Amino acid sequence: HKSWQQLVQGNDAQLRFVTCHAGLQYAHAAIDLNGKSSAMLIAGQFYTQPQAQAERDIEIRTLAQKHSIDADALVEASHKLVVLDNRKTQEITRWLKKVALAFVQIGRERADLMGRLKQIADMSNLGS
Repeated sequence: HKSWQQLVQGNDAQLRFVTCHAGLQYAHAAIDLNGKSSAMLIAGQFYTQPQAQAERDIEIRTLAQKHSIDADALVEASHKLVVLDNRKTQEITRWLKKVALAFVQIGRERADLMGRLKQIADMSNLGS
């Protein structure tokens, strides 16, 4: 979908909030290994701004009809979504960055270990 394309376009590794086709927000952080974008960490299905509930219900019913989903159930589920205040959006930003950096570190350590194991295997073959 277009919102997912928007998410991965460009070389921006910064965390940002994006709105999907259903009107929900999510945040993401890129996971880069060896200078290449390898994965993306995504946290979502919340609002960053209060919604006009009556208008939002109409949008959700239209979306449900378009995708042959139970409209009442989808509207009910949408009422359970939280609106993040500024403090929560900052927390999500901070934690996503920390988790993404942890994955980067794990990837580096794995690559280093694989390199060492290859060196050991190569040395073992020299003695044969």
